[in-house]
Amino acid sequence: MSSTPETFRPSVPADEIQPELTFRAVLLGALLGVVFGAASTYLALRVGLTTSASVPIAVLSIWAIRKKQQQRAILEHNIVQTTGSAGESVAAAVVFTVPALIFLGYPLQVGITALIALTGGVLGVLMMVPLRRYLIVKEHGVLRYPEGKACAEILQAGERGGTTATKVFVGLGIGAAFKAFQSVFGGIKGTLSRAIPGYPGSEVACDFAPELLGVGYIIGYRTSLIMVSGSLLSALILTPLVFTFGQAIPGTFGTATVPIREMDALAIWKNYVRHIGAGAVAMGGIFALVRALPSIWSALSSSAKGLLGGGRGAGGAQAVERTDRDTPVMVLGLGAIGLVVMVWLVPAFQVDLLGAVLILVFGFLFAVVSSRVTGEVGSTSNPLSGMTIAVLMGTCGLFVASGMGDAKYSVLALMIGAIVCIAVSNAGTCSQDLKTGFLVGATPRRQQIGFIIGVLVSTVVIGGTLFLLDKT
Repeated sequence: MSSTPETFRPSVPADEIQPELTFRAVLLGALLGVVFGAASTYLALRVGLTTSASVPIAVLSIWAIRKKQQQRAILEHNIVQTTGSAGESVAAAVVFTVPALIFLGYPLQVGITALIALTGGVLGVLMMVPLRRYLIVKEHGVLRYPEGKACAEILQAGERGGTTATKVFVGLGIGAAFKAFQSVFGGIKGTLSRAIPGYPGSEVACDFAPELLGVGYIIGYRTSLIMVSGSLLSALILTPLVFTFGQAIPGTFGTATVPIREMDALAIWKNYVRHIGAGAVAMGGIFALVRALPSIWSALSSSAKGLLGGGRGAGGAQAVERTDRDTPVMVLGLGAIGLVVMVWLVPAFQVDLLGAVLILVFGFLFAVVSSRVTGEVGSTSNPLSGMTIAVLMGTCGLFVASGMGDAKYSVLALMIGAIVCIAVSNAGTCSQDLKTGFLVGATPRRQQIGFIIGVLVSTVVIGGTLFLLDKT
């Protein structure tokens, strides 16, 4: 059973008013979001994943914004980490999708990259808001949201004067020294791999990087073991199975360009095993959506009644506590539809009406998936690339069924996949931030505004960083 324990009390009671969405909090969050967004862009290109930026941003916020005598600043610190985390979230999704245009022969442009990031980023926040009451409140105690909980504990410790930014700066120094020793002086290899003798098709590999060590520490043993178990399932069972049974298949199979018997372990993973994972993610998303539908409908209907004036007075819209105030449902609906219509009408996107509808449908479906998976394994372990592959497979399947199988539709499919991927990534990260806000007693509506501001600021910087890295 999923319910909010009656004994739970946020750090800041609902009837307490203190500074929250202030100019200095938004400005500091935006600046840190730019820094961590650029760093996440490099990290995603390097190792294929990113880490949640909320925890270090929260620590830096406590260090930068000093509370005055007898004044609490925990809600301001929460706005800083909420605004700043948007940069990392957008960066991950942009890197996983936009570079595909380069491989198709299209030049990378800062303007269109920023526009894609902006559209998907805002859309993800708008789609997450109706899920908050179900995933964050009703499922409290069931969904862990590890980064969100860790961030809340840091903010609470900072309120008591029990944390400093010293460890963050020490970590930066150690990471920089290790990377210099590894990359500049060649002191240690970045990746080690080895095929297992007598076990055809199997291969184990390991990356040595300080960022990966930090990822493992943040997500904890349980989630790390889940990730390692999935890797071992892929490397020691699925890949050898495909290799063994593929020996009897003459010629190529599926979308591969070479026969399976000529592939190494990495090629088998890219052509077959990765798609198995994408299908598992998609099916899990369908079950999660079906399970969440009743609560989603309840949240939407109650928000609509409050907006239209139903139940005003005692127990009505005026009685809604500060810690339960979301962005109005009318704003969410009009905003989401407006963004999709913009994607359809703006020529730079090259998206037709069918593509715009697919963005709306796939975006909401996988926003549910991302938010729930993030609650179980954290933002770092969120299978964003698998969900993106599932979106691309579904989109291309519909295109082929509609007679749109020409190569010219590949850009359309990638545009759909990129916008949905960014929306899904932001939905997951926004869930973590809203969990932190739930634990500390923040105002959800103000957090949602802060996150959107973070998206607006970080998009141009991330597009420019990706462009410079491509040129370099």
